[in-house]
Amino acid sequence: MTATFPDHLVASPGAVLEEWLDERSMSQRELADRASKSEKFISQLINAKASLTADTAHDLELVTGVSADTWLRIEGSYRAMLR
Repeated sequence: MTATFPDHLVASPGAVLEEWLDERSMSQRELADRASKSEKFISQLINAKASLTADTAHDLELVTGVSADTWLRIEGSYRAMLR
């Protein structure tokens, strides 16, 4: 069963990622290097200018330890809220 949340409780994957980075004092540059992504792409993801794909979710899982499925659920909830 998939839980649905009120719109005010839904965050973009970028917002979640930005909080994760802040908690670890990690820069976007360091994340980009670890995830084999460009710093520009990470910035776009954090600012909700880029969508999170399955490939990116997998790369983030390897760096953050947060499952790709979780990242994709966050993305799906965020996109559904925008509709």
